[in-house]
Amino acid sequence: LVEIQSLAAPTNFAQPRRSINGLDFGRVSQILAVLGKIFKIPTSNYDLYVSVAGGLRISEPAADLPTALSILSVFWGKPVNKIAAAAEIGLLGELRTVPQVERRRAEAAKFGFSKFLGPDIGDLARAAKITFR
Repeated sequence: LVEIQSLAAPTNFAQPRRSINGLDFGRVSQILAVLGKIFKIPTSNYDLYVSVAGGLRISEPAADLPTALSILSVFWGKPVNKIAAAAEIGLLGELRTVPQVERRRAEAAKFGFSKFLGPDIGDLARAAKITFR
């Protein structure tokens, strides 16, 4: 289990700054595009910082959903509490399966997470609704 943190700050420049640590820059850019399309988030008006806590490097698509929820948390001003997540996000916002989902779910439960969001949720909009109700 890893923690993904995000911070957004209004930018005064034409080109917003993107600082991504521990995740693939291209995947985060793709997630931003999907978030902009589905939720109409004006990411081009903000500098964005996304980091995996502890200096870890994650290269698997299972980090897509937690990354998206972390970014939504910043823009909506609502925390993600006691929720673990693992799913790849497709270009239309659909959640795709990742290896060992049930093992990930069991591990999250061991650490006290009350909810686990995975590909069975269906899509990013539904995952956001569950997370931020």
